[in-house]
Amino acid sequence: MLDMPSLPAGYRVAFRLRSESASVSFDDIEISSELAPIDFLLGDVDRSEVVDFLDIVPFVDLLSNGLFQDEADMNQDGMVDFLDIGPFIDALTQ
Repeated sequence: MLDMPSLPAGYRVAFRLRSESASVSFDDIEISSELAPIDFLLGDVDRSEVVDFLDIVPFVDLLSNGLFQDEADMNQDGMVDFLDIGPFIDALTQ
């Protein structure tokens, strides 16, 4: 068995199976989490410490290129996708 180091808060781990004929099995997985305060502002994609219209272009870039950034993951599901657009617009109008 592999001993895996603990990851600092804010890291995400994802497993993807990209082959229709492959299979994956895990004998022993332990996932634990300590709730840590969010140290970023949702919607502040340009990291200017304010959510404004200057965040639109970087948000669209992330969305278009399939990249991830915590500030753009508006619904906090671990992906930046079309489901984040509505909450992003809501953040811009508040």
